[in-house]
Amino acid sequence: EQIVYPKAALNKNNEWKYVVNVGEEFVQGVRVETCGHFDKCSLSDSFPAGYTAMCEQKYVFRKVLSVADKGKPIVEEFRLPSCCSCVVKGPSEG
Repeated sequence: EQIVYPKAALNKNNEWKYVVNVGEEFVQGVRVETCGHFDKCSLSDSFPAGYTAMCEQKYVFRKVLSVADKGKPIVEEFRLPSCCSCVVKGPSEG
């Protein structure tokens, strides 16, 4: 887990946009958590046969001030990493 100050990010329309973060004058910190790996979860060996548990990155949309076309400031929603989750899949889910 960490606080990041993005300079650019993907918005909800999957477009790269600049995020307003100007020195110490105007900063937008966002708490993010990213998966350290995408392998099996630490307790996956204790699941019944045929079941697997894998790490999966989860995302959340957060509103931040960004720069629209022609340099106009606008509040938009951006997709940012929120947590790492252990996802269990059964034999039929492959």
